[in-house]
Amino acid sequence: MIKFTNYNQATQDIDWTKYPEVLHKTHKELMPLAQQGAYNADADVKRVVDSYIAKLNTAISKQPPKSKVPKKQTTPTKPKTETKESKATLVERLDDDGKEVMQIQDYLLDQLKDKKKTFKIQIGKTELEHYTGIVNGIAPMASISLLKRFIGLVGKQDIKDQVKRLQSDFQRAFDKDIVTTKDKYYSQFNHAFDAMKAYVNGKTDVLSIAKAELNGFKGLGFIPAIIAAVTGATVQALTHQHLSKKKDQLSGSEEKVMSVAEVKNEQFKEIGLTGDYLKLIGRACAPTSIFLYGKGGSGKSGLALKLADTLHQLNHSVLYAAGEQYGTPSFTELLKKANIAGGENFKIVKSLTTLPIADFDVIVIDSKERANINKSSDFKQLCDAYPDKIWILTSQATKSGDFKGDGQWGNEVETFIYCENGKATTIGEKNRWGASAEIKLF
Repeated sequence: MIKFTNYNQATQDIDWTKYPEVLHKTHKELMPLAQQGAYNADADVKRVVDSYIAKLNTAISKQPPKSKVPKKQTTPTKPKTETKESKATLVERLDDDGKEVMQIQDYLLDQLKDKKKTFKIQIGKTELEHYTGIVNGIAPMASISLLKRFIGLVGKQDIKDQVKRLQSDFQRAFDKDIVTTKDKYYSQFNHAFDAMKAYVNGKTDVLSIAKAELNGFKGLGFIPAIIAAVTGATVQALTHQHLSKKKDQLSGSEEKVMSVAEVKNEQFKEIGLTGDYLKLIGRACAPTSIFLYGKGGSGKSGLALKLADTLHQLNHSVLYAAGEQYGTPSFTELLKKANIAGGENFKIVKSLTTLPIADFDVIVIDSKERANINKSSDFKQLCDAYPDKIWILTSQATKSGDFKGDGQWGNEVETFIYCENGKATTIGEKNRWGASAEIKLF
């Protein structure tokens, strides 16, 4: 019997090709994160991991024994079990529980027909676990898996690199005959490929697909928003569910009536900036958010590292999510060039989901695009869930030098710092803390 405590030893000889792909994916992506502390730190993670292990044990128990079993000893249920496993590759075959998810899918399709419409999906703890159980028993066909990734990008802007990668995966599926004209969703697959080609070639500003084609995707069984919430992005989904839960708890908690005397005597927690950073930012207090933007090579990542290191020396614990730079020679060189001292409470990770955000004082996201925090509303949700943090974000810049994202970022961030040619400035930028200066980075 596989348990969390003996997981590594118990699974080391498993032939994952005999099991649904989603189990292997959870094994590779979720379990390492859970074993690094998320399992004991987050009840939601623990619940999903326990559900996954139960599913894995069930799948193992259904595997035929290594030695041949006489036909007369075969139980009546074995043929049914093998039939279910052989059909696990067909997403369109759903259990009765799938009807509930299909209702959600139909709702999402209706919303997708209007690309300008904003809508929110909230999944309760019980429902999330329930849907996780459904999805964990399904291994998608290649065409369906790729089409779900495509639908997840429909309607978004500034995603050319992501679309190019997906387009390459589509082309590979064509070239290797993974998806052929015999595939049930070949028509939708072909339309999606043409839509990506048009977007990459600049014929459309937004990745889109004709409304008439949306109905063709209904047979996919699940819309990516649900898949992302319970499979490949399990930890991220749990994080967002946790955020929504805490946001609900916080609702109204900051509505406070104060007298003049109370305001005059109110105490603030300064984060301790001195020197150039005090000139650049001012007497910043926690919680706060600092937004660094500029073109590539402008020095924003170096500034983010130096600022984080300074705060670490002031006894603030730091979680630095380095994104695509993580594990690269250039990032190693940047750490050396910036003379980052670091220490026990300065952790560098690739993703925000690697370690619990709640365990750190300073959260650095380099960059927000690589962390998939493209909307100001996403960041607001993070701030609402973790209201006592110091946030440092870097943002990729447009050709004009402005930051990427919607105009509401100006309402969600206290300090904007523009980086260019080795200099950082708050002159002419929004800064709640009042400072207005320029400093040299290199």
